[in-house]
Amino acid sequence: MDVANSRQSGLDPNATQALQDLYLRLQPIRIARRFWRDLLSAKDRQALGNNFTESFSKNRDVVHHWAHLRNCSGERAILELANQFDLVDDETLRWLVRELGERPVKKIPGRSARTPRWDKARGVLELDGTVIRKVRANARRLRTILETFETSSWPSRIDDPLSGGPDAQRLREAVADLNKGLKQIRFRADGTGMGINWELRPVGRTRKRSRR
Repeated sequence: MDVANSRQSGLDPNATQALQDLYLRLQPIRIARRFWRDLLSAKDRQALGNNFTESFSKNRDVVHHWAHLRNCSGERAILELANQFDLVDDETLRWLVRELGERPVKKIPGRSARTPRWDKARGVLELDGTVIRKVRANARRLRTILETFETSSWPSRIDDPLSGGPDAQRLREAVADLNKGLKQIRFRADGTGMGINWELRPVGRTRKRSRR
Protein backbone atom coordinates (compact mmCIF):
# COMPACT_ATOMS: atom_id res chain seq x y z
CA MET A 1 0.00 0.00 0.00
CA ASP A 2 1.42 3.36 -1.04
CA VAL A 3 0.23 5.60 1.77
CA ALA A 4 1.71 8.68 0.15
CA ASN A 5 -0.58 8.30 -2.88
CA SER A 6 -3.76 7.48 -0.97
CA ARG A 7 -6.61 9.83 -0.05
CA GLN A 8 -4.54 11.80 2.48
CA SER A 9 -2.00 13.06 -0.10
CA GLY A 10 -2.35 16.52 1.42
CA LEU A 11 -1.63 15.19 4.90
CA ASP A 12 1.22 16.42 7.07
CA PRO A 13 4.35 14.56 5.83
CA ASN A 14 5.06 13.39 9.38
CA ALA A 15 1.62 11.77 9.60
CA THR A 16 2.08 10.18 6.19
CA GLN A 17 5.41 8.72 7.30
CA ALA A 18 3.91 7.48 10.57
CA LEU A 19 1.15 5.66 8.66
CA GLN A 20 3.69 4.14 6.29
CA ASP A 21 5.76 2.93 9.24
CA LEU A 22 2.71 1.34 10.88
CA TYR A 23 1.78 -0.30 7.59
CA LEU A 24 5.23 -1.89 7.36
CA ARG A 25 4.98 -3.11 10.96
CA LEU A 26 1.77 -4.92 10.01
CA GLN A 27 3.50 -6.97 7.29
CA PRO A 28 5.28 -9.80 9.22
CA ILE A 29 3.78 -13.27 8.86
CA ARG A 30 3.30 -13.51 12.64
CA ILE A 31 0.87 -10.57 12.43
CA ALA A 32 -0.98 -12.27 9.58
CA ARG A 33 -1.31 -15.46 11.65
CA ARG A 34 -2.66 -13.56 14.68
CA PHE A 35 -5.02 -11.67 12.38
CA TRP A 36 -6.35 -14.89 10.87
CA ARG A 37 -6.52 -16.90 14.10
CA ASP A 38 -7.55 -14.38 16.74
CA LEU A 39 -9.31 -11.50 15.02
CA LEU A 40 -11.32 -12.90 12.14
CA SER A 41 -14.64 -14.64 12.67
CA ALA A 42 -15.55 -17.83 10.85
CA LYS A 43 -17.66 -15.71 8.50
CA ASP A 44 -14.69 -13.43 7.80
CA ARG A 45 -12.41 -16.38 7.00
CA GLN A 46 -15.07 -17.86 4.75
CA ALA A 47 -15.27 -14.56 2.86
CA LEU A 48 -11.52 -14.84 2.29
CA GLY A 49 -11.81 -18.38 0.96
CA ASN A 50 -11.02 -20.30 4.19
CA ASN A 51 -7.41 -20.64 3.09
CA PHE A 52 -4.73 -18.75 4.99
CA THR A 53 -1.95 -19.24 2.43
CA GLU A 54 -3.98 -18.23 -0.60
CA SER A 55 -5.53 -15.29 1.23
CA PHE A 56 -2.11 -13.71 1.67
CA SER A 57 -0.81 -14.31 -1.84
CA LYS A 58 -0.72 -11.82 -4.72
CA ASN A 59 0.40 -8.92 -2.49
CA ARG A 60 -2.73 -9.07 -0.35
CA ASP A 61 -2.09 -8.32 3.31
CA VAL A 62 -3.93 -7.74 6.60
CA VAL A 63 -4.63 -4.09 5.75
CA HIS A 64 -6.12 -5.01 2.38
CA HIS A 65 -8.30 -7.72 3.92
CA TRP A 66 -9.48 -5.65 6.90
CA ALA A 67 -10.39 -2.68 4.69
CA HIS A 68 -12.36 -5.03 2.43
CA LEU A 69 -14.11 -6.92 5.26
CA ARG A 70 -15.04 -3.79 7.22
CA ASN A 71 -15.64 -1.55 4.18
CA CYS A 72 -13.26 1.10 5.45
CA SER A 73 -10.31 3.01 4.04
CA GLY A 74 -6.79 1.63 4.06
CA GLU A 75 -5.78 4.36 6.49
CA ARG A 76 -8.58 3.41 8.88
CA ALA A 77 -7.58 -0.24 8.59
CA ILE A 78 -3.98 0.63 9.49
CA LEU A 79 -5.08 2.52 12.61
CA GLU A 80 -7.47 -0.20 13.80
CA LEU A 81 -5.00 -3.03 13.26
CA ALA A 82 -2.01 -1.17 14.69
CA ASN A 83 -4.07 -0.45 17.80
CA GLN A 84 -5.32 -4.02 18.00
CA PHE A 85 -1.82 -5.49 17.84
CA ASP A 86 -0.29 -2.87 20.18
CA LEU A 87 1.94 -1.36 17.51
CA VAL A 88 1.08 2.26 18.26
CA ASP A 89 0.98 4.26 21.50
CA ASP A 90 -2.17 6.12 22.54
CA GLU A 91 -0.77 9.61 21.92
CA THR A 92 0.34 8.79 18.36
CA LEU A 93 -2.96 7.08 17.65
CA ARG A 94 -4.97 10.12 18.77
CA TRP A 95 -2.74 12.39 16.68
CA LEU A 96 -3.23 10.30 13.54
CA VAL A 97 -6.98 10.11 14.13
CA ARG A 98 -7.10 13.92 14.29
CA GLU A 99 -4.89 14.33 11.22
CA LEU A 100 -7.09 11.99 9.18
CA GLY A 101 -10.36 13.39 10.54
CA GLU A 102 -11.36 9.87 11.61
CA ARG A 103 -13.64 8.84 14.45
CA PRO A 104 -11.89 7.45 17.57
CA VAL A 105 -10.30 4.00 17.29
CA LYS A 106 -11.04 1.40 19.93
CA LYS A 107 -9.87 -2.16 20.49
CA ILE A 108 -11.67 -4.65 18.28
CA PRO A 109 -13.31 -7.53 20.14
CA GLY A 110 -11.45 -10.63 19.01
CA ARG A 111 -11.18 -14.31 19.71
CA SER A 112 -9.69 -15.20 23.09
CA ALA A 113 -6.30 -16.87 22.87
CA ARG A 114 -7.84 -19.70 24.92
CA THR A 115 -10.74 -20.27 22.58
CA PRO A 116 -10.63 -23.28 20.23
CA ARG A 117 -10.77 -22.91 16.47
CA TRP A 118 -12.31 -25.41 14.09
CA ASP A 119 -10.66 -25.43 10.67
CA LYS A 120 -13.26 -27.07 8.46
CA ALA A 121 -11.07 -27.20 5.37
CA ARG A 122 -8.29 -29.10 7.18
CA GLY A 123 -10.59 -31.04 9.48
CA VAL A 124 -8.68 -30.05 12.62
CA LEU A 125 -9.54 -28.52 15.97
CA GLU A 126 -6.91 -26.12 17.31
CA LEU A 127 -6.19 -24.46 20.64
CA ASP A 128 -3.55 -21.74 20.95
CA GLY A 129 -2.47 -22.51 17.39
CA THR A 130 -1.85 -26.21 18.12
CA VAL A 131 -3.86 -29.05 16.59
CA ILE A 132 -5.58 -30.95 19.41
CA ARG A 133 -7.99 -33.12 17.41
CA LYS A 134 -8.31 -34.36 13.86
CA VAL A 135 -11.76 -35.26 12.57
CA ARG A 136 -12.39 -37.56 9.60
CA ALA A 137 -14.31 -36.22 6.63
CA ASN A 138 -17.05 -38.82 7.15
CA ALA A 139 -17.56 -37.97 10.85
CA ARG A 140 -20.54 -35.80 10.02
CA ARG A 141 -21.96 -35.50 13.52
CA LEU A 142 -18.69 -34.34 15.00
CA ARG A 143 -18.10 -31.88 12.18
CA THR A 144 -21.61 -30.47 12.53
CA ILE A 145 -21.06 -29.84 16.25
CA LEU A 146 -17.67 -28.21 15.73
CA GLU A 147 -18.91 -26.09 12.82
CA THR A 148 -21.81 -24.84 14.95
CA PHE A 149 -19.47 -23.84 17.77
CA GLU A 150 -17.14 -22.11 15.31
CA THR A 151 -19.81 -20.13 13.46
CA SER A 152 -21.26 -19.08 16.84
CA SER A 153 -17.80 -17.86 18.05
CA TRP A 154 -17.55 -20.58 20.69
CA PRO A 155 -20.20 -19.77 23.30
CA SER A 156 -20.12 -21.98 26.40
CA ARG A 157 -23.24 -23.81 25.16
CA ILE A 158 -25.02 -24.51 21.88
CA ASP A 159 -28.32 -26.20 21.14
CA ASP A 160 -28.09 -29.69 19.70
CA PRO A 161 -27.29 -29.00 16.02
CA LEU A 162 -27.76 -32.58 14.80
CA SER A 163 -30.57 -33.22 12.35
CA GLY A 164 -33.57 -35.36 13.14
CA GLY A 165 -34.77 -33.62 16.28
CA PRO A 166 -33.67 -34.03 19.92
CA ASP A 167 -32.14 -37.41 20.75
CA ALA A 168 -30.37 -37.51 24.11
CA GLN A 169 -28.70 -40.87 23.49
CA ARG A 170 -27.35 -39.84 20.10
CA LEU A 171 -26.11 -36.58 21.58
CA ARG A 172 -24.25 -38.35 24.42
CA GLU A 173 -22.63 -40.73 21.94
CA ALA A 174 -21.53 -37.84 19.70
CA VAL A 175 -20.04 -35.98 22.67
CA ALA A 176 -18.20 -39.11 23.83
CA ASP A 177 -16.73 -39.54 20.33
CA LEU A 178 -15.75 -35.89 20.21
CA ASN A 179 -13.87 -36.15 23.52
CA LYS A 180 -11.71 -39.07 22.37
CA GLY A 181 -8.07 -38.08 22.61
CA LEU A 182 -8.82 -34.56 23.83
CA LYS A 183 -6.73 -33.45 26.79
CA GLN A 184 -6.95 -29.66 26.67
CA ILE A 185 -10.72 -29.17 26.40
CA ARG A 186 -13.82 -31.21 27.17
CA PHE A 187 -17.32 -31.34 25.72
CA ARG A 188 -20.38 -32.29 27.78
CA ALA A 189 -24.04 -32.96 27.10
CA ASP A 190 -25.82 -30.28 29.13
CA GLY A 191 -28.11 -32.72 30.96
CA THR A 192 -31.29 -31.70 29.15
CA GLY A 193 -30.64 -33.81 26.06
CA MET A 194 -30.90 -30.65 24.00
CA GLY A 195 -27.52 -28.95 24.20
CA ILE A 196 -23.73 -29.23 24.41
CA ASN A 197 -21.26 -27.37 26.63
CA TRP A 198 -17.51 -27.05 26.27
CA GLU A 199 -14.82 -26.06 28.78
CA LEU A 200 -11.07 -25.95 29.20
CA ARG A 201 -9.67 -28.85 31.18
CA PRO A 202 -7.92 -27.87 34.42
CA VAL A 203 -4.14 -27.80 34.05
CA GLY A 204 -2.03 -29.89 36.42
CA ARG A 205 -4.93 -31.47 38.24
CA THR A 206 -4.60 -35.17 38.99
CA ARG A 207 -6.90 -37.54 40.71
CA LYS A 208 -5.90 -38.89 44.06
CA ARG A 209 -6.94 -42.36 44.99
CA SER A 210 -8.67 -42.59 48.31
CA ARG A 211 -7.05 -44.79 50.90
CA ARG A 212 -9.11 -47.40 52.62
